[in-house]
Parts: sequence; C-alpha cells; structure tokens
Amino acid sequence: MIKLWRRFGVRTGALLTVLLAVTLTTSEQADAATHVVKDTRRDVYAIKGDDGQHLVNKTGANGDITAVRTNHRARSVEVVIKARQLRGSNATVVEIATSAKHRPTFFVVALKTKRHHDISLTKNFDQQIHCNGLRVRRDVKEAVIRVHIPRRCLDNPQWIRTGVGVFMLRVKGAGRERIDVAGKRLLTDRWFRGVARFPLSPKITAGP
Repeated sequence: MIKLWRRFGVRTGALLTVLLAVTLTTSEQADAATHVVKDTRRDVYAIKGDDGQHLVNKTGANGDITAVRTNHRARSVEVVIKARQLRGSNATVVEIATSAKHRPTFFVVALKTKRHHDISLTKNFDQQIHCNGLRVRRDVKEAVIRVHIPRRCLDNPQWIRTGVGVFMLRVKGAGRERIDVAGKRLLTDRWFRGVARFPLSPKITAGP
C-alpha cells in the first residue's frame, strides 16, 4: 500500500492512517439485496498540518458524497457512489465485511490521478486478491463512481456490509487532501488519528 501511494507522488501519512485504522462495528439488522445510504452535504474535511493528521471542515462540493447504493446480486456486488462534484485526483475506498468463512473483510482501493488508474482488492488488508472482472468506472460529468466486484472474489458471502470513503488527493504539493465518509457527518482529529471507522451498512443479503 505505501509503495502504491509513493509511486503516484501522493502524501501517504494521512491516507494510510485512515485506511489502516478502520475497525468494524456490529449489527444484527438484515436488509434486502439493495441498500441506500444518504449522506449529509457539506461535510467534506480537509487534511492539514505538518503531520497530515488534522482535519478542518470544508464546504466545497468536490468529493462531497451525497448517496451510496449497494447492490448485492447473485454474481456480483456493485457499489454506486454519487457526489456533488468529482474533479482531480482521488482515491475511493470500499470496505466490505462479509459472512464468508472466518468473517473476512475486503477492501477495494481505486486510485485515479492524471497519469495513473489503479485498483486493488485485499482481504483483511494483508492478502492481495487477483480478481478478474473487478472494475471501477468514473463519470466526472455526473459525479458518479461505480465499483463492480465479482461475488466469487468475496468468497460468495450470504450477506455483506459496506462502508465508503472518498479521498480527494494532494499530488505533488498541490492543495490539500480532502475526505468524506459516507454516513458520518462529523469527523474529528481523534477519529482520524486512531479510532477511525467507516460506518457500515446493515447486512445486505444476496439477491437474484
């Protein structure tokens, strides 16, 4: 992971702090094959400070998530992220907790800069998964990101729970990184530095 961010000239500290500190919450609530999370507008946070571990609220539209829809189908999982605006370099992180054996958690990280497009799938953050059919499509005009994961790459779980974060990246010293986490309105320095967690959806059972 660290090599990936350095390769693209992206500051590593702030982003990796969030990615590696994510922990899971529990819920017994079940849901149908589709679940929608509505996210508060104007809750994007800029990452500042010499250590890159401080947050300040920004009201800009870029990277501001408004809704996330997860479709859990018989053969695939699709996560559709709608934002107010989606310009410049960004990283999309999708966390997928599953009912598969040993309850693994999968992470999709999709990085997009001016010169590079990269997508990876890891299992419990320590096992890289080669997954034919894994793809991410971005529509800048509509400000939509679509993440498609074949269900077999997730060990064919009976149910999943998803969490999403969008990071607008600072590349080669230009501007500040920004972060918006779907379903979480208030972000604090304490949350960001070590107790970070993506709010996860209820259990979404597999549909047709």
